[in-house]
Amino acid sequence: MYVEYHFPATHTLYDNFAFLVKGQEVRFPSPGADRIITSAELGPGETAEVVIGHKSSGLDRWAYSFGEGVTRVRNFKLVARTDFKDVDFPEGCVSPTAKEETDEGWVLTWQNKDLVTGYRLGVEMPKKLNPGPIASRMSFFAPVSLLFFFTVLFITSAVKVSQVPPLHPMNYFFLAAAFFAFHVLFAYLADHVEIHVTFAISTLVSCLLVFAYVALARGARYALFYATLPQFTTLILFSYAFFYRGYTGLIITFGSVATARVDWAAKFGPKPA
Repeated sequence: MYVEYHFPATHTLYDNFAFLVKGQEVRFPSPGADRIITSAELGPGETAEVVIGHKSSGLDRWAYSFGEGVTRVRNFKLVARTDFKDVDFPEGCVSPTAKEETDEGWVLTWQNKDLVTGYRLGVEMPKKLNPGPIASRMSFFAPVSLLFFFTVLFITSAVKVSQVPPLHPMNYFFLAAAFFAFHVLFAYLADHVEIHVTFAISTLVSCLLVFAYVALARGARYALFYATLPQFTTLILFSYAFFYRGYTGLIITFGSVATARVDWAAKFGPKPA
C-alpha cells in the first residue's frame, strides 16, 4: 500500500511535523518536494494507522478542505479547540455539528458518517486592530473632517456668536496645521504605543494646540466653545468611528441626523438683556 501526503501550502510553517505509518516515522522528502510518498506492507485483513500532525500559524482563518470539487468522505471527525471566544465561520465553510464552550474558548466538532460536499470546514479568527490601515483611512478622510471643522468655525464667526471679531484667514491656516497634528502624530506613534493610547495622546496634543492658539487670538471662552468643542466632534469622534469597521458611515450619519431638531436660531440668536 502506498501513502501519499500533499503539503497544503508551500509558503508557511510546519512546526513539530510528524508523519508515521504503522508507528514508523516516514523519511522527510528531498528539498523542494511538495509531497511525501511512502509504502507499507499489509497482510490480508491487516490495518495500519497513518498519523500526520504539525503546528502552524495563521493570520485570519483556518480551513480544512476535502479536495477539489464535490467530494465524498466517510466516518469523518474533526475536533478544533480555540483559545478565543469570538468564533466565526468563513464564507463557504460548514459550521460544526457540535460545539462546547470552555474557559478559554470553544471545542468545535465536525462529525459525519457519510458526507458528500463541495464545502470546506473552517474557523475565522477575531481580527485585532491594525494601526496601519486605520491611520491610512483617517489620513485619507482628514480633509473631510477639516471641511466640517472650518464650516462650523465660519458659521459661528458669520452669525457673531460672541463680541470678538471673526478669525483671520491666516488663523485658519495655522488651525489647519494644529488640526493635522493629530493625524501626523497618530501615524508615527501607532508603531510604538498601543493604538488606543496613541489615539488619546494625539487627541490631547491636537486639541491643546487648537485651544492654545485660538485662546491667544480670541480668548479662552471663544477657544473652548467655538473651536475646541467643534474640533472634538468633527475630528475626534469622526476619526474614532474608523475603529468600527463597517459602521463608520452609519455613525457619521447618525451624528448628523441627531442634530436635525436643534433650534439653531435660538442657539445663535441674540441673548435677552
